[in-house]
Amino acid sequence: MMWLLFLLGGALCGWRVHRYVEHFADNLSREVHAAYTEIYPQNPPHFTAEKSILKPLKRHFSAPLYSLLFTLLFIICYAINEPLQALCFALYGALLIAISLVDWHYRLISPALCQALFTLGLGAAYWQIGTLTLEQSLQSAVVFFGVFYAIYHAAKWYYRQEALGRGDYWLALGLGVFLPAHQFPVFLFLACFFGLLYAAYAKYQHRTLNAVPFGPFMSLAGVVCLLLN
Repeated sequence: MMWLLFLLGGALCGWRVHRYVEHFADNLSREVHAAYTEIYPQNPPHFTAEKSILKPLKRHFSAPLYSLLFTLLFIICYAINEPLQALCFALYGALLIAISLVDWHYRLISPALCQALFTLGLGAAYWQIGTLTLEQSLQSAVVFFGVFYAIYHAAKWYYRQEALGRGDYWLALGLGVFLPAHQFPVFLFLACFFGLLYAAYAKYQHRTLNAVPFGPFMSLAGVVCLLLN
């Protein structure tokens, strides 16, 4: 019965992530247009949501393939963990995949998904699903968020522009709640290392690197650190 629930859960989660990624640009454009109209009702916007520079992804995986991949993720998590732990880790991976896909294509990270990741981590700590207590989880989240927040403002002051996105420190908050605070140096090293590896690969392939998002490499580092624990 549990196998069936995880099969259905993985398929449903994959379908939902597919819809989120595919319609991210349209939904965000409409939200910006609606917010502008609400703030300035006397001055209708001179732009429309359809003219946004954010365009839906043209070449992307199909919904059935998403469902298949996420079903595989859920089944693997269930095979090596107890049901509650498996569900927690599967949702952890699903949220990181959604965050990373959007950041890779649009250089944007949704704070809502990061807050969902944070809430999931707090729930795991509260019900003692992971290795951290609730107090340790909160302390670690504050450390991760605080350091990335400081890096963001220090880089912005030094370079006179955003070198690190605002979404990165929200992602650090969501990742930090799963990892012990003393593991932060390892996490930061791995995230930078993976980023440098990709930059070296892109240079070897003679690809132009205008702006590489840091979120996917943070997510990958978070997964590796969680496996190390």
